[in-house]
Amino acid sequence: MQLIAKVEALCVKDKATRFPTGGRSSAEVTLEGFIGDVHYGFIRKSDGRDPGIIRGTPVRNWRQWSAVSVEELQVIADTMSIKELQPWLLAANVTLSGIPDFTALPRGTELLFDGGVILTVECENTPCTLPGKEIAAKHIGKTAPEFVKAALHMRGLVGVVYRAGVITLDESVKIKLPQ
Repeated sequence: MQLIAKVEALCVKDKATRFPTGGRSSAEVTLEGFIGDVHYGFIRKSDGRDPGIIRGTPVRNWRQWSAVSVEELQVIADTMSIKELQPWLLAANVTLSGIPDFTALPRGTELLFDGGVILTVECENTPCTLPGKEIAAKHIGKTAPEFVKAALHMRGLVGVVYRAGVITLDESVKIKLPQ
């Protein structure tokens, strides 16, 4: 059985303004990530996700991209009693459809885009209050902790770029599970 997804949305969280810009028809991806994105680069500063390492220490960037599924976004929205949860509020670089349990894909899974880009999954993107604050600002009466709770194990995936290129809206994506 082969899993196939479709690119529904593309977003880059601007490195300078830290504002996510969605509505793109394409996104250029290098071996360092999505050009212009806040998570772009081979190296990042360690943070709370790096136990045992002093904060601010340069480490390998295993979060060059993030992706979510429209199916999981709808479950989160339903749980929060929101009509729709826009992927740009989560600053997800890629939003896919067709994979309902997207966040459950294991480490080593490859996302093979028809245009040639290959993204490799490193881990689940754990929900945090940063996008929760964006959601709370857009949806009156909602809170950041409410998002964190609703998005547990449905916040999507993060990983590294294996092959560079351009990703386009409506592009097909084959999901290759690790052996």
